[in-house]
Amino acid sequence: MGVPAAVAFQGPWVVPVDLSVSGRDASIPQVAVAADGTTTVVWRRFNGTNYIVQASTRPPGGTFSAPVDVSVAGQDADLPQVAVGVDGTTTATWDRFDGTSQIVQASTRPPGGTFSVPVNLSASATGEDAYGPELAVAADGTTTVVWRREIGANSIVRVSTRPPGGTFSAPVSLSVAGQSYRPQLAVAADGMTTVTWKGPSSIVQASTRPPGGTFSAPFDLSDAGQPAEHPQVAVAADGTTTV
Repeated sequence: MGVPAAVAFQGPWVVPVDLSVSGRDASIPQVAVAADGTTTVVWRRFNGTNYIVQASTRPPGGTFSAPVDVSVAGQDADLPQVAVGVDGTTTATWDRFDGTSQIVQASTRPPGGTFSVPVNLSASATGEDAYGPELAVAADGTTTVVWRREIGANSIVRVSTRPPGGTFSAPVSLSVAGQSYRPQLAVAADGMTTVTWKGPSSIVQASTRPPGGTFSAPFDLSDAGQPAEHPQVAVAADGTTTV
């Protein structure tokens, strides 16, 4: 079988290297690449007591660094995600039990720097849990994180935004009370952000935010009367958004 042209042009795959330390299970890797080629991989690893989110970074033409802990030990952290802005600022996010509830946290690393102390994006409250964060970074560096928050019988999609060089905003709800799951998001080149999810009555819904604006009220995308599942979203170079 011939080698695909794209692979032949890029050269052969290099020998795999271990990023996590042996002796404990590591899983759920995610990867993001900066404009200059700097590559960051995050994953969760069991430390003998808890799951910790770790990261390793490789500069252009270099080798991957020794892993560093991004989340704090003492309680389980799960479902890490990572994204990189055009200036090289890297953001990692995950959900973590804080002893009271499951919360969403994030950590930011400036170009050439180290990951910050994690910050809480969701609130800690008895009977409320936050799960499954997803994130995306706009061309101007605005970072958006969405997740699902369980409040009693309701599951609500929530969002927090960080402007370039700023801090994450207080979270706002995008979906109405009911059952809303699996939020996904994408950002257009002009900064238009679209979040989609499975809403009440198994209808796929979405909300959009123009650059510098606020998120719209949710609107239905799929037809009523037939369950819709697992929405995904992507944006073309001309700004056309497909869910």
